[in-house]
Amino acid sequence: MIEPARGGAVPAAPAIAVATLVLALVGTALLGPALVGIAPTAAQDLPDDTIAVVKADESPSNAEIAVRLSEETPFSAVDTVVIGRDDTFADSLASGVLQSESPLLLVPSAGPLPPRVRDELARLAPTRVILLGGEAALQPAVADELTQLGYTVERRAGESRVATATPIAATDAPQATTAILARAFPSEGATDPTQGFADALAAGGMSAENGWPVLLTQTDVLSAPTRAYLEQAGITQVEIMGGTAAISDAVEAELEAMGITTERLAGASRADTAIAVAEKRGADSAADAAHVVLVQGQTADAWAGGFAAAAHSALLDAPIVLAAESELPPETAAWLADGVTGGSATFAVDPSDGPVLTCVTVPSLCEEARVTLGLPPSGPVTFSPAPGTTVDAGQPIRATFTTPVGRVRYGGTCVTEEGVTPRDAGTTMLLAVDAGVPAGACTFELVLTPSGGAEQVVEVDYTASGDTAVELLSRTPAGPSGGGWAPSASADGTVVAFTSDGPLVEGVTAGAWHAYVERDGQLVLLDVTSDGTPGVATGQVLDTFVAADGGHVAFTSTDGALDPAGAVEAQIITYLRDLDAGTTTHVSVDVTGTPVLRGERPSVNADGTVVTYTGQGETGVSTGCACTWMWVHDLAAGAVHAIADAQGQPIQAGASRPQVSADGSTVVFQTSTALVAEDDNDGADVYAYDVAGRTLELVSVAADGTAGGPADVNPNAETGISADGRFVAFGYSAGDLLEGESADRLQVYLRDREAGTTTRLTPAVTGLSNVLNGKPQVSEDGAWVAFTSERPEIAASQGGCGVYRYEVATGELDRVDLGAVEAATNCPSRVDVALDGSVVFDHFATQHVDDVDHGHAYAGNDVHRAAPPQG
Repeated sequence: MIEPARGGAVPAAPAIAVATLVLALVGTALLGPALVGIAPTAAQDLPDDTIAVVKADESPSNAEIAVRLSEETPFSAVDTVVIGRDDTFADSLASGVLQSESPLLLVPSAGPLPPRVRDELARLAPTRVILLGGEAALQPAVADELTQLGYTVERRAGESRVATATPIAATDAPQATTAILARAFPSEGATDPTQGFADALAAGGMSAENGWPVLLTQTDVLSAPTRAYLEQAGITQVEIMGGTAAISDAVEAELEAMGITTERLAGASRADTAIAVAEKRGADSAADAAHVVLVQGQTADAWAGGFAAAAHSALLDAPIVLAAESELPPETAAWLADGVTGGSATFAVDPSDGPVLTCVTVPSLCEEARVTLGLPPSGPVTFSPAPGTTVDAGQPIRATFTTPVGRVRYGGTCVTEEGVTPRDAGTTMLLAVDAGVPAGACTFELVLTPSGGAEQVVEVDYTASGDTAVELLSRTPAGPSGGGWAPSASADGTVVAFTSDGPLVEGVTAGAWHAYVERDGQLVLLDVTSDGTPGVATGQVLDTFVAADGGHVAFTSTDGALDPAGAVEAQIITYLRDLDAGTTTHVSVDVTGTPVLRGERPSVNADGTVVTYTGQGETGVSTGCACTWMWVHDLAAGAVHAIADAQGQPIQAGASRPQVSADGSTVVFQTSTALVAEDDNDGADVYAYDVAGRTLELVSVAADGTAGGPADVNPNAETGISADGRFVAFGYSAGDLLEGESADRLQVYLRDREAGTTTRLTPAVTGLSNVLNGKPQVSEDGAWVAFTSERPEIAASQGGCGVYRYEVATGELDRVDLGAVEAATNCPSRVDVALDGSVVFDHFATQHVDDVDHGHAYAGNDVHRAAPPQG
């Protein structure tokens, strides 16, 4: 069974069940200048529920980060302070057990103590200071300065980071029977230095809270100092941090051979491993935690805030979970979101309890964590991806309004033209860097006119990459566009077929229609004879459909000489091209094996063994009609039949493509003919045809199975279906399939045939054009739906007909044809969506700087591929 890629139902707006969240997201890469503000000259103040350790336009040092975390940790009395060097993490790896009632501060290796560190020592008034590492790590000048200030100085040191961990364990946790084992070094040859501390970040709080020392080891063999310590210590249980790529099975076997019980705390990623540690501490989600510490786990300096947060984690009984650069990893976001209850996005903060959130990161990422936990948004608008990040031209940037907004004026250096967009309260809009904006920093400026409020100005900064999120596929050998139509893609999006009348390969002249496929970065002809000669097609009649596996393409042509088995006499012919074998087979035949008159609108299952198409031909049943039927051709079995109703009468095709699922089990189509008793309206409806059982199911129904009430309009040309037939997406002329709700007519819906649910994908926007083209397609796993619409549902600057991408798990709707060089009102003829959310489409709008007016039929129309969603 294929499930949605990122969960199932769209999550309800959450409420929080967490008292405190501390973010220790450090590293200068995160602390850029971008900030969402109410006015361009003033930073947005966060609510009383949040402490902003890092303010806007700041890049605090590692030493400053540690001091600020110390200031925000509720120590009762401090006898000892732990000090490590501020430029590398090696000796701080094992500091967790020292922080049960002591902060970790960071100083330069050669000294002197930074003024903020001296001030924090004076505030805490300890009697003792423990230095981490030998004199090469923290030089004698540091110890001398501390001695002169009146503190007793001790060291915990060894010949290496591994050897430094063992005296900490022996001296500061001598009674411990459980130890934590973390990797000491990155993998051999690794270019990511953060591997050396990633797993230890989550372990620090657990170490400090339980009094379990952190020991260190090589990946493939238990390091000698650690083994020697374990042989004489009273350790009976070891918690191994991370998977076998961090600490091998061989190390675990060594421990067990010593009579030590082991438990591995690991996940598929470092963020997952942190979740495993949180669960070990009794927090299956944020709902089980009184507090949470969110630590940066990816940037080079992330260790500083992570290790300095161990005391905070211990004293607040707060599991440590990880962020990844400028975003929350899905694992962390899910853990935080699972902590909310009640389905309400409000949280009543009691000021007498103090702030519930401490952030040590840019305000935008702090806001993302707040909203994920269900705290009320802090400003009039939030942005995703986070401000300050680098974005491609055309990459969707989602602006979410947290207060009612009647109208938005937007401009700035990220766009080439200013605009005005009417908005409804609580909705989102999409921004994008325009394709003509040069690489470098740029700014969006939004002027908001809230309902009943004063005008507000929001400035937000991004960095334009100079690249575009939309790739031009229909290129000529010289580079500029050459025209393209009706694209289709493989499941993974790497194989794309389409038609064109442009000279896209050598030897093809402008004005001659051909079918093409892009595979492995190469554009080649599909409609060729056995000796490689281009086929001859008359008129714009070509169509394509790529199998899910990317190895086969069904296409149409008027040239009857493409199958070496013999000439085909028909007006239009459907062929199947085996890309690996380089063979072309005529497949559009009726039950007698005779070519159907017009073999059109093909589709093919995943491995090219089942093909569907429309055309006139002999059905084996007396119909008295020279009609166009829908056909299923099982190439493996050598059997052909026409799709028929319960009485065995073939069903007319109309203008709808009968599309087969990747597993070959189901064909979906639209028709204005009532084929089952439940179809009691007079308009076009969607059906699913079971190929094996030859039965029909009405799909365009409400949750209770009743049909909608569409007017008598033509069927939608495309109906999308997931690989197993579970999910069906369709354009529908009614807006009444949701219980208790009636939207404007002409909507796009997704039917989950297994769960019996129907979801509207288009917003119920009022006061806009009710023109829908639809043409939806579903990714093979049912996680994404792509479609077209002439409603400007969520786009800011782009009018005309848009290409939209809907994520089933989150309910987010993006417009992917953003940042166009020029807009157009015409709708694409076809779209398709891959497993990663990338979308292929043809468009009259100029989507790319290499799009040119090539002067062929449908001038200006080209095939593009929009990148997967980012962030």
